Amino acid sequence: MDAPFWLEKPHGTLFNIPSKLIGLPVLKQHAFLPLNIAGTDMVAEMPPLYKWVDRVEGERTSPAYAVPVASVIPKSDVLIATGGTQSITVEVEALTDDLTGQLNITLPLGWATTKDLKAVNIAKKNERQSFTFQLIPGEKAQAGAVRFEFVGPKGRSDR
Repeated sequence: MDAPFWLEKPHGTLFNIPSKLIGLPVLKQHAFLPLNIAGTDMVAEMPPLYKWVDRVEGERTSPAYAVPVASVIPKSDVLIATGGTQSITVEVEALTDDLTGQLNITLPLGWATTKDLKAVNIAKKNERQSFTFQLIPGEKAQAGAVRFEFVGPKGRSDR
């Protein structure tokens, strides 16, 4: 995924910006293709492009972008467990039509949930489906990040 070059290596309020990148809104995308020609290994570097033929303007090209099929959106960035079962709600937004798959959850050590995965079925692009997970702390529950991952036949996305 592309990101503004000044956010690639942030350090507090200081940024390490190579002078050749100043003025560019984002880093250029590159695809690396390993080749073997007559027994010699080499790597070709080129930008990923989508090419098509327009009946009026002829051959056209545009940058090709890798985009996720879904966006996983937790409704809370921070969960403070004060003992007992906790609830967390997550939305899955379809970035393509006919999105099917499952939403998985990965918990820190010592935590459990009533159901580890949920079925996702969204018919139209930009529609959302909500899921609520019950998080159950064990005796030795540890602090840590909760990770959500959508997996389906069209691709995967995580948060």
